[in-house]
Amino acid sequence: MAAAVVRIAAVSGPSTRDVILLACWSHGPLLFVVFRSKVLPNPGQPVGIVCDLRQLPTEDVDAAAFHVLAFEMVEPHHYPLVFSDRAGAIRWRAALDTELGDQTVGFLETVGTVRDLGEFMRKSTAMRTSIAVAFVASTVLAGCGGTPDAGEVTNGAASPSSSLPAPTKYEYVASAVDAMVDGAPVQLRPFPFSIGANAVEARLSSALGDGCTENGSDVKGQWVVLPRGGCTFERKYENARRAGASGLVITSSDPLPDGRWQTPPIDLTTIPMLVTDDQDSVRRLVNGASVTVSFDASVKQSPAE
Repeated sequence: MAAAVVRIAAVSGPSTRDVILLACWSHGPLLFVVFRSKVLPNPGQPVGIVCDLRQLPTEDVDAAAFHVLAFEMVEPHHYPLVFSDRAGAIRWRAALDTELGDQTVGFLETVGTVRDLGEFMRKSTAMRTSIAVAFVASTVLAGCGGTPDAGEVTNGAASPSSSLPAPTKYEYVASAVDAMVDGAPVQLRPFPFSIGANAVEARLSSALGDGCTENGSDVKGQWVVLPRGGCTFERKYENARRAGASGLVITSSDPLPDGRWQTPPIDLTTIPMLVTDDQDSVRRLVNGASVTVSFDASVKQSPAE
């Protein structure tokens, strides 16, 4: 998994141009990623995420690696969990609602800076851990404590080379959405990689609350309306799908940027998933009784340039 994240992050494109991957490794079921992001308020601040690999939405390694890159690295997040207050500290957070045990928290406090990280990597093999290490932008780490020699890398990969398989670009293509709530038009747009929808009238429901937890509601055949916030869009989608929803709309009181995740290679969702930040549309959806939605969607595959 670490090697796959490194290889995909090295491909220049919309999903990688705003992040600089510093290091990625796995230990047991956890994946650790350290990077810098140009879209965060302080682009020079190293940030890190900890993902529980068992929570990823797919067992396909490449698809899961794209999920981590697109949904946890590229999309701007707040990083409230700071495990070191030293200058240049890595700001760590748990992704995918990962539970961090005391041992993991202690480790993150110890590896507080990029320099500490480089030192840790150099000693990792000698520590006889099950860590698999993969590096990108090794010159960055070289100036902050060094990188391990090629012979010290276990079950990982150094900077991507021509021997690695050529990546594939997955482009999500969708038509304009024709949608109405109680006969009044609303502005909706598909969330990549939403499946299309036929113009069939369905009841609207807000029974799932914020969609971040399964509350036992049965919304079979209904379109669920959920507010943005509290958890990832993926968790809202999964809870709506499991509750039997035939479609999902996530509303936002703040502007949602277009084209956020255009290349993760995941299959189309099993139920339509749309978003809106148009406040008139939000009000109609929240207060409405029924909705009709129609649009086409597909995924095109091509070799990445």
